[in-house]
Amino acid sequence: LEAFNFPNELTEIGDYAFSSCKSLKEMQVPDSDNRIGKAFCNSCDSLITVTLPNKRCEIDYSYPSDTLAMCDNLERVYNLSFIREDFNGFDFCDKLWYVSVVDGEEHFPKYFYQKLKNVRVLDLPSSIGRITKEELFWAIDTLDEVIIRGKRREIYIDKEAFQQGVQIKYMG
Repeated sequence: LEAFNFPNELTEIGDYAFSSCKSLKEMQVPDSDNRIGKAFCNSCDSLITVTLPNKRCEIDYSYPSDTLAMCDNLERVYNLSFIREDFNGFDFCDKLWYVSVVDGEEHFPKYFYQKLKNVRVLDLPSSIGRITKEELFWAIDTLDEVIIRGKRREIYIDKEAFQQGVQIKYMG
C-alpha cells in the first residue's frame, strides 16, 4: 500500500489505523473526517506527504500518541489542526520541511516550535491573528519562509517573532 485516499463518507480514523505501514508514501484524509485517533500514522518509514482535512478537526496528539512521529521520510504536512493543546507530533521526522496550518486556527499549542526543528517553510492562515516572539519561531534556525494566507491587515507579526532573513510572504 503506497497511497491511500479515504472514502468521502469517513467521519473518524481510529487509533493506530496506519501505524507502522512501511510502504505508505502518501495519505489524503477527506474533509468529512471529524476525528483522527492517536498514532494513526506513526512509524511509517516511506511516508512523504500527509494531507489532513481542510477544516479544523480533532487530532489526538496527546503523549504518548506519537501521531505523525517517527516517519523518517515525512516532508510535507498540509492542513495541520490544533483543537487540542497537547501537541506531540513530528518527533523523529527530520526531513519535514513544509507545514501548513488549516484555515480557522487562531493560536499555536505550547512548544509547537520545538517540533519544527528542520522546517524551512511555514504556511499559516491569517486567522492566527498574532505571531509574537513568545511563540519562539525565532528558535527555528532552518526557517526560510513564512507564508500568510488571507488579508495582511488581519494579522500582527512581532518584529522579533522570526530570525533575521526569514521572508514573510502574504498570499491573499
